[in-house]
Amino acid sequence: CGSACYDCLMVYRNMTYHGLLDWRLAISYLKAILVSNYRAGLDNDFSSPELQGWIELATKVRDNFIHYFGYKPITFSKLPGFEAGKRIYMVVHPLWDKKSPSGIFAEAVAEAGNNIYRYINTFNLLRRPGWCRREVE
Repeated sequence: CGSACYDCLMVYRNMTYHGLLDWRLAISYLKAILVSNYRAGLDNDFSSPELQGWIELATKVRDNFIHYFGYKPITFSKLPGFEAGKRIYMVVHPLWDKKSPSGIFAEAVAEAGNNIYRYINTFNLLRRPGWCRREVE
């Protein structure tokens, strides 16, 4: 499944923990701790199970978010983003260092011309859209 679906992990009783049951993010965290050169897709390698389809997921959650609020979609290099008024936002992986972009993240920032107002990660877009909306406004 994509993260933690009703067929495998999510049930009503553990609803408050659905975000914590995201197996893809859990594997990424473990790899970040255990593998010194783990890049979480920054090297454009999304072939490991926890990263397969991440760009598509990021684009899908961005599209769902902007659909409800009328924002304009933008893509920087391979990374999805959106324009909300005069502010530009980029969707990133939760483990990427926003203060020191590297790899495909740095390429996307360069393509954006350093005009990014803020970064929003896929975890928050997927699990906390209301919070993201408050951050955008």
